[in-house]
Amino acid sequence: MKELLATVKENRQIAEGIWAITLALPEPVGRIRGGQFANLSVGDGSFPLKRPLGVCSVRGDDITLCYQLKGEGTHMIAQAKAGDRLSVLLPLGNGFDLGDAEKVAVIGGGVGIFPLAAVVEEHAGKVQFYSYIGFRGRQYACLTDVFESGGRLTVATDDGSIGFRGNAVQAFLRDGKEIAPDLIISCGPPVMLRALKAALKDNGITTKCLVSLEERMGCGIGACLVCACKKSNGHNARVCKDGPVFDIDEVELKVIAVRNKSAMIMNFVFAGIGIVALAVLIWLTTTSDDASYISLGVFACAVALGMALWYGIPAALMLGAPEELIVKQGENFIINGKKVPLTQISEGQLKEHRKNGGEYSYGDIYVYLKSGSKLICRGVSNPKDSYSAFCAEVTGGYKKREQAEKNG
Repeated sequence: MKELLATVKENRQIAEGIWAITLALPEPVGRIRGGQFANLSVGDGSFPLKRPLGVCSVRGDDITLCYQLKGEGTHMIAQAKAGDRLSVLLPLGNGFDLGDAEKVAVIGGGVGIFPLAAVVEEHAGKVQFYSYIGFRGRQYACLTDVFESGGRLTVATDDGSIGFRGNAVQAFLRDGKEIAPDLIISCGPPVMLRALKAALKDNGITTKCLVSLEERMGCGIGACLVCACKKSNGHNARVCKDGPVFDIDEVELKVIAVRNKSAMIMNFVFAGIGIVALAVLIWLTTTSDDASYISLGVFACAVALGMALWYGIPAALMLGAPEELIVKQGENFIINGKKVPLTQISEGQLKEHRKNGGEYSYGDIYVYLKSGSKLICRGVSNPKDSYSAFCAEVTGGYKKREQAEKNG
């Protein structure tokens, strides 16, 4: 792992809302494995945190990172021009280890295809790949040529504008047993990975499956614990340091990252200690007449300030994470892990929620997020549907059904 000042060679849009930036590294950093990522500065000092971006191509000392325009940080990166220099920390994470696999099924959704593209590019010609990559529509499709170079490619779109109508998991299940892969690798939104895990179990597919998790990240090196995830054995793991690639049975796949309260509280405590120490040191330094004592005090103040920022910024990030989630799966609502029977909510009403943006769907799974009093979809607050009204609708429908059954 090295922090370098890299030169931008190219930065261009490759699909709607998707960009690829190619950087020339000033020195070698060793092997970069597909599935590893880089922390890239946005080129503006007012954004102290680097952005974690998946490496999707490595050619000599040139690396290409792909990213989706979402917040101010990625919009700043999109403004970088050839010749600009950006700080980058890489390689980070563990990446995909294909072992001795000769036939590999690749299942990717949305921006999750970026690290998978690097795997295919690295092993093309040595491994037979069967790739299934999904997009919302034709306008979001990208990097298809990379996946075609590794073997057979199936493109899936939600609206059927190109390729298979449906999602990448459904496309894989259509001929998964026929291809009989030695290994499955996947990356995509948490809801897709959860659907994949359930599908493998339901269809009796026991092939080893490696997944790359998507989580909010702060430092990228395992110190701040923003990206902590729960393992199946009850222990925690840091996605940036211990992952992002895990065996699918090794981790609990949440539908979406929810607030990690213990890590958030710990970060706020350390940030508070740093602030208190800073205040005390400033007072001691300003009341002293000893020059050597003042110099030492200034250095200690800088350390305390760094500690406050190091833990405070990730804590603030976690504070903005969704508070709660509701999932519809089959005939049940799953609210924070507890099943609530679905009764009076019709498919028409669910479709209306999706149209209004109050619902994110993946196959027959529906995800609702609570942010304050609003439902959010893909990070956008939906003013038409309040969280409390939706819960009242579900609860009211359940009670009506219960009463109807009692009345015969």
